[in-house]
Amino acid sequence: MHREALESSRRLNRWHSWVLLLAMGSLLALIAWLLAGPYTALGAFLVLVLAHQLNRHLPPRLLMRLYRARPLAYQEAPDLHRALKELSRRAGLPREPVLYYIDSPQPNAIAVGTRKDSAIAISDGLVRQLDWQPLLGVIAHELAHIRHQDVQLLTFAELIGRLVNYLVLVGLVLIGVSLPLVLLTDLKINWLAPILLLLAPLLCRRLQLSLSQTREFEADRGSAELLGTPLPLINALRLLEYAPDGPLHRFFLPHRRRPRPADVGTHPSTEARIQRLKALEPDRGWRVPLPP
Repeated sequence: MHREALESSRRLNRWHSWVLLLAMGSLLALIAWLLAGPYTALGAFLVLVLAHQLNRHLPPRLLMRLYRARPLAYQEAPDLHRALKELSRRAGLPREPVLYYIDSPQPNAIAVGTRKDSAIAISDGLVRQLDWQPLLGVIAHELAHIRHQDVQLLTFAELIGRLVNYLVLVGLVLIGVSLPLVLLTDLKINWLAPILLLLAPLLCRRLQLSLSQTREFEADRGSAELLGTPLPLINALRLLEYAPDGPLHRFFLPHRRRPRPADVGTHPSTEARIQRLKALEPDRGWRVPLPP
């Protein structure tokens, strides 16, 4: 894979992500401003920053408890631990993620935490459905999310979405309460505000999904870069798409990391992901870590 092409694509995706995040933040500020002026907008911003900082400092082991995941000891999967250590080194992570195991037949892979303190969980269904190389393709995908700090980025985007929904609810309640005064008195209302309040959740959700899909494409590319070839992840996507257990959108939980399957639309279509991966040329200088 050509390094210049990878860097160019990475820069483009980074700018795209920040533009989407800025659009979501601007939408939140506009709604808060319409409801109660600049001080409300400032208050919403402070709440957003505080909630984001609290979420960043949650230890990964606490989040893994929500999924009923347990640490996977080195003696249980020494080959997997060695491969994870090598891939973490390639990713330039200062600390190797802690490996967790979820006793679930559903094929899932979960990444939480920051570059300095992170964890990756794999389910029993994932291990049973995938061979060695496709399994490493999935783990490299999750490592790429940690490397790119997607967990924090997508969590921040979801916090914005939740605040937008809350402010919209408050605004619609206020409009409903003031509607009798509008009908019975000379009080006038700017009808642009309720129209914006009705459209804001849909627009914010669309921006959030677009951001999530952009980060998924970038994590796919990161998996191919770490392994030196896109084939392991391509095979994993194909196997999981046609697995009898369920659709692919239950796999690769996005990095809001709630203990439930991912919403439809947070991931691009399997075919689109495979086509982008096929466009990447294997780098003969890198090899997939193999078990002894």
